Amino acid sequence: MYISDKIKDEYKQWQAGDIVFIDSGTGTGKSHFIRNKLSKWAESDFSQILYLVNRIELKQQIDDILQRHNNMTIMTATYQSIEHDNSFDYTRFKYIVCDECHYFTEDSPFNLNSNVSLQIIKSLNSHIRILMSATGDTLFSYIRDELTKQKVWEYKLPRDFSHIASLSFYKNIEVVEQFIKDKFPAENDKVLWFCKSVEQAANLYKKYPNSAFMCSKSQSKYTNLLLDDTIITYKDKITFSGKWLFTTKVLDNGFDLKDKDIKVIICDYHDINSVLQCIGRKRKLNSDDNVHIVLANYDNRAISGFVADTKNTLAQAQAIIDGERELYIKLVGKFGNKSKYIVMDVVQDKGHGFDKKVSTPKYLKVKSDHETYTYMLSEQRDINKRRELKGERKQNDGYKQFIKTLLNKKEIYDLDDYYKIDDLDKYLSKLVNIKLFNAEQKELIDKIAAKGNGRLIKAIGTLNNKLSEQGLNYIIKSDKDKRRKLEDGSVNKNRLKVYWIVSTL
Repeated sequence: MYISDKIKDEYKQWQAGDIVFIDSGTGTGKSHFIRNKLSKWAESDFSQILYLVNRIELKQQIDDILQRHNNMTIMTATYQSIEHDNSFDYTRFKYIVCDECHYFTEDSPFNLNSNVSLQIIKSLNSHIRILMSATGDTLFSYIRDELTKQKVWEYKLPRDFSHIASLSFYKNIEVVEQFIKDKFPAENDKVLWFCKSVEQAANLYKKYPNSAFMCSKSQSKYTNLLLDDTIITYKDKITFSGKWLFTTKVLDNGFDLKDKDIKVIICDYHDINSVLQCIGRKRKLNSDDNVHIVLANYDNRAISGFVADTKNTLAQAQAIIDGERELYIKLVGKFGNKSKYIVMDVVQDKGHGFDKKVSTPKYLKVKSDHETYTYMLSEQRDINKRRELKGERKQNDGYKQFIKTLLNKKEIYDLDDYYKIDDLDKYLSKLVNIKLFNAEQKELIDKIAAKGNGRLIKAIGTLNNKLSEQGLNYIIKSDKDKRRKLEDGSVNKNRLKVYWIVSTL
């Protein structure tokens, strides 16, 4: 189902001042609805549409489509451009479309100006404002609560993740590279990798031939790596040159890739909405067009760190909201070295000095993140309680379990464990029927790495349980070496000592 099917002809009833929420997953035709149905309706009464987006690359893609269809009703602009243009004329537009409207909150951690464009949109009460996103829940709730006098139209479609063929997690980058080498070796098995930093993206680009690189043009140190033909459009196909595309968040919103050869999407971000946006960059072309998702794994300690950090940030905001300036100074430090930049300096009305004011987008983002990470840990405790009741061991996988549920997947894979098990399997196969004494036993214990209370466990029973859990068909047994002499006739120095022996099941 597409969003046009949900809206039907109701767009003809929208009036000046109304607010429209279009809340649906990537690939559900949000922008198609604007460019086709709404555009034709606006054209019929000589109205104009302002189409706002959050990335220059997305603006260029939309401009190309509009130009090909000779669409003169829609004008595109980025949020960033209106944030720096006090003379922008909105009066000629009947419709203000905010595509990828989660920009206001999701970009706020590194964009100090998203609050400017948000306030502009809130103030345009004589226009029909249309806010669209696959991950806009936080903003939709805020707008609904703030603009209570405006009529709100809401259109929502459930997210569909059926095109995800497998969901894997990793800690060490080497296992991801091995995974691609083993499972997707062909040059036309394309891999889209969203890197945590521009440095990582650049290093991987330099490492792999037949690869492409993308980052913001503001990253002047790396613009020499950018190529004009990275993104290729051919008829209905939109793809990237080479086997690999290493990119930053510059490509994480709105931009469509349509290519069945894109087999894997890797995402290093921990932010849930960013993960969802990255997954949505590949459009499903038909029922056979699936993709394998590989995500960076964050353990419970990392999640606890996110909870503590967001809690501290919210405390700084609350101190300003409550007028507790002394508490705020205490929280950020005398010289502001502990500031989380959720509080802005705003010029006073008369232009004399500054006032402290909480950034609304940042506050909404941090509050949402804090609730999400807190929920992850709470769910982890409940999951581990259920595991213990079943006689299973507790695990450190709150983030993985949250994503698994969010994407509605029955199984998830840990690439670090997979390749560790694969290496262990090869190691054990070489030990079959060989007597292992003290030094060899210690090495085997280190390889299996069964732990209890943070310590390596040496008991054979526990080691065998660990092998069974990992699906390895080996068993360790012990016996006493009663031989007086070895096969070569020499004296057996290990006589009457206990040895271990590995056997296959």
